[in-house]
Amino acid sequence: MNNYNSILKIINKVVKQVRLNKFIKYFSISLLFTFISILLLGFLEYLFRFDHEIRFIIFSTISFLFISFIGFNLVSFLRYKLSITSNIEIKNAAELIGAKFDDIKDQLFNAIQLFEEKNTKFSSDLIDASLESVYKNISSKDLSNVIESKDAKKILSRSLGTAFIIIISFFTLSPLSNAINRIYNYDISYEEPLKFSFNIEPGNSRITKGDDIEINVKVIGIAPKSIGLFYKDEDDAQFNKINLSLDSNQTSSYKLNELTRSVVYYVQADDIQSDQFKIEVLNRPLINSLAIEVIPPSYSKLPIEILNDNGNIQALKGSLAKFNIGSNKELKKAEIVFSDSTTLPFELINKSASSELRLLTEQDYSIRLIDEENISNENPIQYSIKIIDDEFPFIELTNPTEDIKLGATDLIPISVKVSDDFGFSKLTLNYRLSASRYKEVTGQINSKIIDIDKNINEQIINHIWDISPEQLAEDDVVTFYLEIFDNDNISGPKSAKSVSINIRVPSLDELFAQADNVNKSAQEDFKEIFEEAKKLSDELKNIENELKKDSKEITYEEKDKIEKSIEKFNELADKVEDIQQEMQKMQKDLAENNLLSEETLKKYMELQELLDELSSPEMRESLERMQEMLKNLNRDQVQNSFEDMQLNEEMFQKSIERTLNLLKRVQAEQKIDELIKRAENLTEQLNELKEQTEQSDLNNQSENKNLQQKQDDVTSSLDKFEKEMEALKEMLEEIPEMSSEELDEIKEEFEKQNNDEKSNEAKEQIAKKMKQNAMQQQQQLSQNMQSMQQQMEQMMESMMMQSQMETFGEMYQALDNLLSLSKSQENLKEKSKSLSPNSPQFNKQAQEQNQLTQNLDRVLAQLGELSQKTFAITPEMGRALGNARSEMSQAVNQMQGRNGSLAFQKQSGAMQSLNEAANLMQSMMNQMMNQSGGGSGMMSMMQQLQQMSQQQMNLNQMTQMLKSGQMTQQQMAQMQRLAQQQQMIQKSLEQLNKETKETGQSKKLAGNLEDIINEIKEVVQNMNTQKVDDDLIESQNRILSKLLDAQRSINERDFEKNRESNEGKNIAQDSPGELLLNNKEILDRLRDQLLNAAKEGYSKDYQELIKKYFEALEKKSN
Repeated sequence: MNNYNSILKIINKVVKQVRLNKFIKYFSISLLFTFISILLLGFLEYLFRFDHEIRFIIFSTISFLFISFIGFNLVSFLRYKLSITSNIEIKNAAELIGAKFDDIKDQLFNAIQLFEEKNTKFSSDLIDASLESVYKNISSKDLSNVIESKDAKKILSRSLGTAFIIIISFFTLSPLSNAINRIYNYDISYEEPLKFSFNIEPGNSRITKGDDIEINVKVIGIAPKSIGLFYKDEDDAQFNKINLSLDSNQTSSYKLNELTRSVVYYVQADDIQSDQFKIEVLNRPLINSLAIEVIPPSYSKLPIEILNDNGNIQALKGSLAKFNIGSNKELKKAEIVFSDSTTLPFELINKSASSELRLLTEQDYSIRLIDEENISNENPIQYSIKIIDDEFPFIELTNPTEDIKLGATDLIPISVKVSDDFGFSKLTLNYRLSASRYKEVTGQINSKIIDIDKNINEQIINHIWDISPEQLAEDDVVTFYLEIFDNDNISGPKSAKSVSINIRVPSLDELFAQADNVNKSAQEDFKEIFEEAKKLSDELKNIENELKKDSKEITYEEKDKIEKSIEKFNELADKVEDIQQEMQKMQKDLAENNLLSEETLKKYMELQELLDELSSPEMRESLERMQEMLKNLNRDQVQNSFEDMQLNEEMFQKSIERTLNLLKRVQAEQKIDELIKRAENLTEQLNELKEQTEQSDLNNQSENKNLQQKQDDVTSSLDKFEKEMEALKEMLEEIPEMSSEELDEIKEEFEKQNNDEKSNEAKEQIAKKMKQNAMQQQQQLSQNMQSMQQQMEQMMESMMMQSQMETFGEMYQALDNLLSLSKSQENLKEKSKSLSPNSPQFNKQAQEQNQLTQNLDRVLAQLGELSQKTFAITPEMGRALGNARSEMSQAVNQMQGRNGSLAFQKQSGAMQSLNEAANLMQSMMNQMMNQSGGGSGMMSMMQQLQQMSQQQMNLNQMTQMLKSGQMTQQQMAQMQRLAQQQQMIQKSLEQLNKETKETGQSKKLAGNLEDIINEIKEVVQNMNTQKVDDDLIESQNRILSKLLDAQRSINERDFEKNRESNEGKNIAQDSPGELLLNNKEILDRLRDQLLNAAKEGYSKDYQELIKKYFEALEKKSN
């Protein structure tokens, strides 16, 4: 079977040759037939000039011939290419092969027949052997010459030659081409040819003034009896007639002598008239054509402008003007004459002239022509050259827009907008050290080039400046500006500078002093607002009494008092917003410089949320509704709105009090953070100073003096550290729950260290050039401050643990009370469900419901007191408990009205709100425990973003180094590694994005991390395809900028103004009763609950906390 298929493949080649020969023959014959038919039809039209119906039939016939020719040959070609080889073709081809080769003859044909009859009388082995023998024989043969193609090619060449001759005849023989044209335009009627025509010389002509000219007329065709020559001056209306007689050659002539004006003439005989001709009399050389090609400078990329017959030029300075003029005469000289009498010659070529001029100044000019007879053109036109100057570039620094303080990061995002009329040559960042405590300020300006797309005329460039190589110290100031240069290579690049921005490294003292001032001012302002709120409360009570008058409308005096109260309320809310903004700025500065612990930063954010509640949109809307009600002067409506206003004022006053108390606690914790940071900074400062002392030459007066100055700074920092410990002690004494005992021990230890004395001794030893002694003192000081840092951190941890223990314990007690209340409410609800209106149980159950309400009041008072010490009591808890209190009160009223069904509904609502509050409290306690166990907190997120930002910056710099056109194999391999690094950043960011969504921290980010991830994916794709261009570099810079924005947004998220605030319920009740630890039943129940809580899977820290709290309670009970 395989041999048979191989034989068929060989035979198929011969079959294709046979088919090709047939196709060529058919194509040649059809081509010859088609073109001969068209020629005959055209010849018939030439002889008989048929009418349009016959011409339509001929046109249709020709169209049919073309379509038939194309269709026939297309079908033949498809059969040649696509038809399946038939058995007959195979056998015919086998016969042809056998006829060609004597050693094959009928073997091939017989073998094919044997294969087709294999299932008859012949054995398969015999057939296969025959096929194999034939295949070996024909596989070695050259079958390309089996079919003779010589005849087919000969027919094709003759057909093509004939067709080519016919086509040429169509174009060269005008009678035949006219006939074909008439056939093509079969629907147009053609007139009979004229009996004769005129051949007139010279036709249109130009002569100089005073010359004679002879007009010759020859008649072609049947000569007319007479001919008339009609002529006139160009400006005349009537023609003059001259009768001409023809000679034997049917020609005639007439001479016009000494022409001074241009003449128009024509010839007419019978009704046949020639075209009109003009003899133009030229007095002087003229500019027939003026073309100026204005080529702008290449840097402008402006298009070339062609001015035709207009010599007034307006072009960019430095453009090249190419003049080309055409004259009516041969010129001897041509030149441009400028208004300052200078000239520029033309190069002459026959009647044309050309010249070039670089356009640099504005001036007027004219073109002077002199012909070969030394005749010049009269009164040449005056043209002007106007120069368009290349404008100066524009630059605007959009970020930063004001002086900045350098935070913990050395990366400064810069955004600048630049524009120019034609593009740029470079953008530079220029900076200098303008102030320093330790370095010499020389005023030297350093520059670095920022990548920019030089071909975009208006763009915004984002750049991340890594200022770390400058090694700035505290109080160092760097001033920078950006300068953009345009690409003017004619007058030289022009530049524009942005405003100058100062970057200052703030000292710890400055940052902490600013924070202290803001905190102190905030405390004083809150106290003032609180006092003003109390006065406002008294005023609202007076207004409330006045509104109880029995009158439909309020008086204008009452309206005025309410409006003033509203105005005062808004004024207090505005003051709170001002304080909030100052605290936000202070928090941002401290966070950017890593001067706040995660716990303190979190509390500042929670404090901001409390401040948001103080000026919530709902409160503002309530005041606006009150103002609307005042317009109607309706007492009932005003009184209802006034109650809401009173409720808001009460909430405002209590929130101010809570904010003030919590602010004191947060400020104390911040002060501890400050002392930890100061100790850490002093340790680093001393280690660095020790290293500098070791490497310095104390005999060098300048170095010695510099080291003494730095040692003095250490002494000042030690004094400041001691003063701040005293300030912390004063803060702790104002907060009863926060003990200062540990701080007293730390202060005592600090005094024993005699750090001031050691620092002064180190300075003296430096001055005396006693290097080793100075270094020993510095080493001791460093160890002392490291010890201070550790003790401060331990104190902070201890205070946090103690505070959490107390909060957890009180919340646990409150949670237990809430669950008990919920259970009691559920039991009472079930009793109320089946009461009939006449049941005597209503009064008893009303008393029980009232008792539950009083118990809830005690819980509310307990939580209200706790809320003054912690952020754990949220507004949501207050709203849930307030709803429960309201439902309970309404349930009592319904019971007193003996309405069991409504009482049941209100009791159900109260139970639901109690359960909601309990769930919120349980969630908060779980959250406190989970956070204690570690996990990915906000600082972790900041650190991850900071690490990714640094990685991205390094990657950007390495990618920039590879942007150099065609890359080598080594560079391509390096690019693959960089793409892998970019992908690693992508994966890290995806993991962080997942964590932030799961923990709910994604709302703290200004942007969507997924946008950054998508942009990184595009960058990775481009890097994998070795596409390193300006767009890739710009994308990487945008990624870095967004990472930095996300990092900063964690500290700035409280600047968002679109957060929802919910109005809280103010509940003023008696303080809760004391926890009766001497009651064995209560103590046993509390012990069981605490032990069960320890088994809930809480972290070890909180298991320890529960244990300590239990021990403390047990100790207190004893």
